[in-house]
Amino acid sequence: MSLDQFLENGPQAVCKEEKREGDGRRGKFLQNVLESTKKEITREKVEERRRERASNIEEIITLAQCQEKLESERAKNEQLRLELEEAKEEIALVKKRNATLCSMLSQGEMKDKAAVLLELESLTTVKEELTEEVARLHKLLEQERSSTKAHSNGTSESHSSKHKDKNKRKKN
Repeated sequence: MSLDQFLENGPQAVCKEEKREGDGRRGKFLQNVLESTKKEITREKVEERRRERASNIEEIITLAQCQEKLESERAKNEQLRLELEEAKEEIALVKKRNATLCSMLSQGEMKDKAAVLLELESLTTVKEELTEEVARLHKLLEQERSSTKAHSNGTSESHSSKHKDKNKRKKN
């Protein structure tokens, strides 16, 4: 308020203006209280939301960790599945090789058995031939012995009769 206004209005106007200013100060005070209350409420809401988010973040982090673990386990499972398939293929290959080897061995054994049987047959034939030869030679030997014996008996008798004749002559 200016001096001219003061003089024109007088002391009553000053009181009214002071009341207005007092009301303005009270209004400002109330407005400040309301604003600070709103700020405090807003701050509390923000803090509450932050707390909710923090618990949610912990859940999200835990969920993310679980998902990460799940992915790593899935990767491990996939790797193990591939290793299992490779092992199955290798086992099938080994079984096939073993079957082939068994077949080869059995064929070899059969060939060996056949060779042994053929050799046995030829040896049996040779044995029979040799047995026949020995029997024939034995028979010839016996014949030779008997002819030699007969011949030696004949010569012995003639030899002994000649010896007897000689002895008789000498005595006479």
